[in-house]
Amino acid sequence: MTDTATEHDHAHPMTVLTADQITDAFVEWFYASAIEGWYEDSGIDWDDAINRAEDADHDFGPKMDSPAIIKLRRKVRVIRHEEGY
Repeated sequence: MTDTATEHDHAHPMTVLTADQITDAFVEWFYASAIEGWYEDSGIDWDDAINRAEDADHDFGPKMDSPAIIKLRRKVRVIRHEEGY
């Protein structure tokens, strides 16, 4: 069963296709799970990061330019900027 609710619960599979699904809680989970510790000395390999999240049963669909991924990338860039990357 796939949950498309806007509140994020990483314990349950979730299809992530719309921008409104990218909540602050989801961004925090994604950053901690798929970004932090992986890209400290380089740019983010987004295919790799998305695959890491999909390994946790989160389906982002086939397009790297979906509204969800665009919003997620924007929010991660803000975090990286605040952390000095």
